[in-house]
Amino acid sequence: MLNTRSRSALTQLRTRLTSRFGARSALLALASTAAMGCERGDPNTCEYWTARIGITHKERTVIEKLGKMKCTTEAPALIEFYPKALYRTEITKTLEGFGNIDKTLRPKVMPVIRHALKDREASPLAAQIVKSWQLREAVPDVEELIRSYSNPSARENLVNTLLAFMKPQEIVETLVFLVGEDPTTQGIQVNQLAADKLKQIDWKAVKPEVRKDAIDRLIMALFMVDAQGQTSYQAAREALGAIGPEAGPALVQALDGKHDRLTQTAETYGIPRWQHRDGPELVEVLWDVGNKDSAVAVINSMARAGNRMPPEVALLPPEKQQRWSDTNSNRMVMGSFILAFLRNDDVIPKAKDILLRPQPWVHQFMHTGNALALMGTTASRTALFDIFDLLGQRKNVLNQANLMTAMTLALTPDLLPRYEAVAITEPTDEALKAATQELRDAAKDALPYSYYLTVKNCGADPACYVKLLEAEKGKLEGLRNAISDAIGAVEKSNIEYGDKVKPLREEFQEKSKKLDELRPIVTSEEMKASKDKAQQEAFEKARVEYNAIIERMEVIQKDRSALNEQITKGPRDALLAIQNRFYGLEKAVITLASIDGVDHDTLYPLVVDLFKESSPTSYLQFRQWAFVYIERFATPARKQLLTDLQKTESMNPMAQYFSLRLSHLLKRLDRT
Repeated sequence: MLNTRSRSALTQLRTRLTSRFGARSALLALASTAAMGCERGDPNTCEYWTARIGITHKERTVIEKLGKMKCTTEAPALIEFYPKALYRTEITKTLEGFGNIDKTLRPKVMPVIRHALKDREASPLAAQIVKSWQLREAVPDVEELIRSYSNPSARENLVNTLLAFMKPQEIVETLVFLVGEDPTTQGIQVNQLAADKLKQIDWKAVKPEVRKDAIDRLIMALFMVDAQGQTSYQAAREALGAIGPEAGPALVQALDGKHDRLTQTAETYGIPRWQHRDGPELVEVLWDVGNKDSAVAVINSMARAGNRMPPEVALLPPEKQQRWSDTNSNRMVMGSFILAFLRNDDVIPKAKDILLRPQPWVHQFMHTGNALALMGTTASRTALFDIFDLLGQRKNVLNQANLMTAMTLALTPDLLPRYEAVAITEPTDEALKAATQELRDAAKDALPYSYYLTVKNCGADPACYVKLLEAEKGKLEGLRNAISDAIGAVEKSNIEYGDKVKPLREEFQEKSKKLDELRPIVTSEEMKASKDKAQQEAFEKARVEYNAIIERMEVIQKDRSALNEQITKGPRDALLAIQNRFYGLEKAVITLASIDGVDHDTLYPLVVDLFKESSPTSYLQFRQWAFVYIERFATPARKQLLTDLQKTESMNPMAQYFSLRLSHLLKRLDRT
């Protein structure tokens, strides 16, 4: 007979069973349970507990006992009972133990694994079993679950389950799906992981339609961001670089604002239009993939002004407005470098249009000019000088002066006479001389003047430029320190000059004040024409004093100039000499990238060595120009040099930009 406590337990069990299995099944189970008090058997045997599967209110105890006793022969009974069980996770765990003991049971457990994968509570354990047992027959189920939207937060665990025993190539379509999904539901780390694995894919072995989908989704992933501001940009960029030129057309569409999927993604996730069109991201990736047909799209992108703030940006906080400004500036920088690599003369008409605008945006103007210079083709260099002449015809001396650095960057021996005519030689006509003085002043700045002197001294002789590079090998740190010391000496001489010139300056100021007092008298036509003797005497006295002061002020100016020459000329000349060496390195390497007759087999290792030796902070511009050379003349035969250089750069935290550029250069070489 059942006591009062047992009846209470049965009442509770009836409620649970009725809700789960229906009234009839519940009554049968209760009848069996009531009879248990009369059943006998040995609880130390598997049979004892197997007989109680599904007929006891201690279901969990039965499952755990079977597991602890390693009753592998009873696995079929547990598998059969699983759909009706309350404690499915416990059954899954017990069956995992059985499968670890007897591997032949694993195929039989698959129905349970499939069911458990779809159960929120049991799914993590089921995924762990798939991973531990490397159940390839479960892969379709896991991939289906990844693609479902029932539990996107589980995707990270599920994809890691597959990657534990499968190569990315085998699940490429799943990875492509994940890389373009919403990071706010699945987590940005899933987008990052998928993109990171996609860069390992052999894309030639992937179906064309999957490649196309991958390109589109990776472009979307470039701009994915979560609530904390984390992005999948870097990993997506590297994956697109691994795909190569095939990604070029879609990237060009995105840069032109004609990539429908990116536009829809941006609208869905609230990504501002300026963020995916006006930033440097798409331009950088076009550089990575090396698609030479993209040059026109890049120059069209550079033609979009970045100094007119859109209304939606004007409403943002100052820090986001600054971000907008920075992204536009970076687009110009990246644009000039990719055009230097692509060397496509089709960009010249649009570049001309930009440079001839009456009031161009300064970053746009400067980097467009640099792009033509760095391209280094005969047409691009000549176009730059032609544009300079057109600006002169329009009497736009300011823009001519602003173009001076780009002109000296483009300067080669054949263009030397044209440059000297406008920047060095003084016109005999005084009016023209005065009108163009600003150009000659700009040409005297340290950088353009050093670039000019380098070409003036070396002419068309490649060996001369090579000697400039060889002369500094092993000395770059000393050169940097010498520049620092020379700047310090100039500053010290300026202080000394300031102290010694102080009495002259104070006297000059006093004389100037006195002139101001006398000027109304000596310029008075009334006093000059007066017949009054007293006024005549006052006028004459003022005139004599005025002229004497002017003469004294002229003497003071000469004394000041002489004192300045005496104290500061030596330090300034020393600094200029050091700067000529410093900037001469830059001009030598970029000139050797453009002129004929260069032995690149000999030169290439020298440039790589100097690149390694140069500091990413102190020699940034030299490195940028040197990288133009390194990229332009990279060949499979020089791959080992580049591999070693990339390894060196990757170990320097300050050189990650160049490390990444070298990485993509090596990938392009692998595709050739």
